[in-house]
Amino acid sequence: MVRLFLDKIGKIITKNMILTDEDYEVYIYVFEYIFQNIIFWTCAITIGVVCRKVKEMLVFLLVFIPLRKTSGGVHAGTVDVCLLFSVLIYFINIYIPELWNISFTVGKILEITLATMIVILSPVDCANLKLDQERKKKKKIFTGILSIFYTSISTIFYFYTETKVTSNIVVCYTTILLLLLIGIEKNKKVLCESNFQRESKKI
Repeated sequence: MVRLFLDKIGKIITKNMILTDEDYEVYIYVFEYIFQNIIFWTCAITIGVVCRKVKEMLVFLLVFIPLRKTSGGVHAGTVDVCLLFSVLIYFINIYIPELWNISFTVGKILEITLATMIVILSPVDCANLKLDQERKKKKKIFTGILSIFYTSISTIFYFYTETKVTSNIVVCYTTILLLLLIGIEKNKKVLCESNFQRESKKI
């Protein structure tokens, strides 16, 4: 549905341009990216304010999104699914932390363990965006820096009685780790299918 809408917009904007099919797909990809971000950020802020989850919203937007971009992981196949998937993850991250109250020690152990696993596994690219070794190295470094920064910030907040920040970050880290693991498995499946097709052609 979103793809059809953006396709119509793309045809109107590029009507007087001479474009190859490949160039046109690039334009549509950019439109999709901008549209998706506008819709998601609008929904996230609105939900955060209406549901009185402003602190949780800020932690998600400032922790999950940057770390997700540097670490990578599984991606949905269409814009529609991606938006629904993103909103679902958002709800999980703003409501799950209030259901548990972890101690400082347990929170720090979880944060450090999850952050370490994320740094080790990242970045996980996808079929639409393959990364060369240089970009992978840079993304891994950024992921490590962000993880250390967020874990340090949550420690400072904890001593200023904002104990829920640790729970929020633990949930963010857990979600990102799961997305990385799913992305790795999906890439393995794609690679196996590609190898199978290649071998079939030889036969």
